[in-house]
Amino acid sequence: MKKFQKIPGLFYMSLVALTLVCTLASCDKDDDDKKLKFSSSSVTVEVEKTSDITVSGGIAPYTAKSSDDKIASVTVSQSKITVKGVKAGNATITVADKKKNSGKISVTVK
Repeated sequence: MKKFQKIPGLFYMSLVALTLVCTLASCDKDDDDKKLKFSSSSVTVEVEKTSDITVSGGIAPYTAKSSDDKIASVTVSQSKITVKGVKAGNATITVADKKKNSGKISVTVK
C-alpha cells in the first residue's frame, strides 16, 4: 500500500516541475518580442536627403519622434522609419510600438 502512495506524490511533483519549466521557457520569447530591433542603431544623412531604417519586434503600429525637428525629421510607414536631414547637427529618434516599448536611433546630419 505504501508503494501506491508514493506514485501520486511523484506524479504531482513531476507535473509541478514540468509546469515551472514551461512557464520559464515561455517568458524568454515574450521578452524578446517586446524589444524593438533596428536595421541600424545610428544613421548619417545629408541635409535634404533621407535614410530608411527598418524596425522589427514589438507590436505595430510604430510611432517615431525626433528630439530636434530642426535637425532631423522622421516619418513612419509600417515598419519603415524614414529620417530626413534638415540642417547639420545631431538628433535622436525615439521609436515606440503599440505597447509603448521603445528604442532609440542616433542621427547625424551633415
